Amino acid sequence: MIGDINYLSSDKYIPIIIHSKHDNSRNDVLSREEIKKIIQKESPDVDAEKILKSLEEFNAMDIMNKEVRLSYNKEINRIIISVIDKNTNEVIREIPCKELQNLAKYLREEIGNLYDQKA
Repeated sequence: MIGDINYLSSDKYIPIIIHSKHDNSRNDVLSREEIKKIIQKESPDVDAEKILKSLEEFNAMDIMNKEVRLSYNKEINRIIISVIDKNTNEVIREIPCKELQNLAKYLREEIGNLYDQKA
């Protein structure tokens, strides 16, 4: 259902940038090259290396007490940008928001159902 956001807390997310505060031994952490491949596949005109370098530089600054993390949602095949409070580890904002992620998942499922019914 569209309003159900509990699925987002499951294993459908793959963290792709993990910083020193986090456990880097996790199996689902993607390498820098895998991150670049995803970015280049989704947006070929974008300089993935420049994005990753800028992200690392932003996270190195302690000025705003915030951290930006990227994750990959396997169900909707999209990179998710999260702004995290460094002190509380609380998600302040996600782009796209959880509601849009749920909508995308729902639409993918329904398009699949419609296609299966026509075939």
